[in-house]
Amino acid sequence: MKAQLEERLIKLKNEHAKGLKLLINIEEKETELKRNMLRISGAVQILEEELGKIKDDKSDGDVVKMKSNKNESIEKIEVG
Repeated sequence: MKAQLEERLIKLKNEHAKGLKLLINIEEKETELKRNMLRISGAVQILEEELGKIKDDKSDGDVVKMKSNKNESIEKIEVG
């Protein structure tokens, strides 16, 4: 009986150690994922701000190019 209990104790300790290793690994991945999400969020914010600036410039009517077509008439092309 004692031998069975000791054997079971050893198995449980091994399982516990494996579980701790997995938990540490998951926590490291969580930290890395959070860091990546923060970086991506910052990049999204910057791109949205830049697009907002472009839309503002476009709506002001200041950013317009002129293009000559085959008939030599001039047409407006909006940049964007």
